[in-house]
Amino acid sequence: MLKKEDGKIISLIFELLMIFLIIFLVLLLVFYFFDIDIDNIVVDGFSIKYLKNTDDEKSIDDYIKNDLSLDDENINIPTRTENEFFYNQLDEYGKIIYNKIVSNSDNLVSGNYIISFDNEFDTLLNNNGDEILKTSYKNAVDCIRYDRLDLFYIDFTKMYLKIETTTRGSLKSYRVFIEKGSDYENYFISGIENQDELFNIINSLNEKRDTILNNVSGTGYQKIMQIHNYLIDNLEYDQTNRAKNNDNIIGALIDGNVVCEGYAKTFKYLLDYLQIPCILVIGDAENSAGNNEKHMWNYVFINDEWYGVDVTWDDPIISGDGKLSNESRYKYFCKKSDFNDNHFSEGVISINGTKFEYPELAR
Repeated sequence: MLKKEDGKIISLIFELLMIFLIIFLVLLLVFYFFDIDIDNIVVDGFSIKYLKNTDDEKSIDDYIKNDLSLDDENINIPTRTENEFFYNQLDEYGKIIYNKIVSNSDNLVSGNYIISFDNEFDTLLNNNGDEILKTSYKNAVDCIRYDRLDLFYIDFTKMYLKIETTTRGSLKSYRVFIEKGSDYENYFISGIENQDELFNIINSLNEKRDTILNNVSGTGYQKIMQIHNYLIDNLEYDQTNRAKNNDNIIGALIDGNVVCEGYAKTFKYLLDYLQIPCILVIGDAENSAGNNEKHMWNYVFINDEWYGVDVTWDDPIISGDGKLSNESRYKYFCKKSDFNDNHFSEGVISINGTKFEYPELAR
């Protein structure tokens, strides 16, 4: 038979167990609704202490590690669109061709407009400069592809520089023009069949672009980070490498599925409209497996120096329900010359093309 004192002890034990059970259930509810990491719970005797994740105590600047501060309102970023970086490396003939193409951008939306030159090249051609002019043309269109992302819809492999020579006695005259190849309906990129389709795409891109930029604010440096983060949060890397437009701004802003070219071009495209200096960089990069692969990334101009940005590598593929850590998100954001430890700029835009020079990164 239980004594009265034994009954009190059992009752007390039961009450204590109920209290611990209630505390346990409350903690589970807190973990569930506030997304607390259970790994950070430490049981110390009968007390339970929540240890704040040390990552939360670090600022974004701590992850970036480039001696710049997102809170610094005096960071100098010139207000300009860096859309002539490669143009400035062309010879005089390449610049003439480049300017002529860009000045006809309103006409190029037809898909079959013929760009004609006057007598700009007569002296060169009279001195057997045909090959020089063809090389200048190749360099010019390479530069347009990297400087002028607003002309994303042109497939320059479908356009040709043609030279017609007329001889009258000892005199020669030349007609130089650019037109689509005879094998093509137009010189649009694959997937754009006609001008109406192009206008629909341009309208969609403009709407998407304006929506993004209207939500960007702060200093120039903060805007660079916000564009970087938007692309990471809203784009998927095309692991099949077969998605249509995965290498351009259509694939990024309309389809949301791109490879490195799509990331880098869209980053520059948006910064161009913010008038923040940004260029495309092509070359090789050493991946996590230690293998070199063809790659594209960006440089941005801050405090009179260039910094490397690789949006693609800041958006690694994460399996399951894992979350992207700040350490990974900012690993290649606005980096100094240590960026070159695994990024090797090349400067050759097309096969057998001219090698263009890139600026040195901040040290």
